Amino acid sequence: MGAGAAHLLALADASMNSEQTFRLIDQLIPFEVCLYHQVIPLSLEGSRLYLGMVDPEDYSALSYLRQLVGYLNCYLVPKEISLEEHQSLLSAYLNYTSRAQEKKRKAAVSDASTPANPTKETATEPDASFPQNAPATSVATVPEPEVLPPAHVQMLAIHPQHLASSVEVLAQLSPPQLLQELLGRVLMGGIGRLYFARQAGCGRILWSQDGELKSVLENLPLAAFQGAINE
Repeated sequence: MGAGAAHLLALADASMNSEQTFRLIDQLIPFEVCLYHQVIPLSLEGSRLYLGMVDPEDYSALSYLRQLVGYLNCYLVPKEISLEEHQSLLSAYLNYTSRAQEKKRKAAVSDASTPANPTKETATEPDASFPQNAPATSVATVPEPEVLPPAHVQMLAIHPQHLASSVEVLAQLSPPQLLQELLGRVLMGGIGRLYFARQAGCGRILWSQDGELKSVLENLPLAAFQGAINE
């Protein structure tokens, strides 16, 4: 392992332990940008923003990133990472956001189930100006609103035929079939998400399950990519 690779791994470990990478994705370089440009922010040290990039010589990506973080007046320091490392870091980020959302949900449920402090009743003397034998005030009864039957909801029919096939097989399918296979995968259980990223001359589709990156469909022809979106 070269010095550059060792430095990169040290940066990645440090940033992952401190969750700095996750905060940088939340605050500086959004997940969609990381996915599209195959980049990930590793750490911000002084005026230097260290980036992990699958292609450190992707000048169009670097130009865009400079504009994105230009207000920081920092230098971008790209370091090469493999596609597998990039996907692992994105998967870790999805796990992080999934856990954070679950904590918020549990906290909200806990707050909602906690009874409020009962209001203490204050004893008051009868008001002499108000007759104690006054007739009871009638209370108007408001009729309950009529409950309308729910409108007919069309069920989404999903019939995947290639769940056991490799990812490469999906690229050969028609857009309607491709969408069926993608939906079949993300709806198998838990919380599934699809991410579409258009690149120069091709598209990428990534799907995750419960915050874990499952697979990535690379180099998808634009016709099939756009067709799946249109479906």
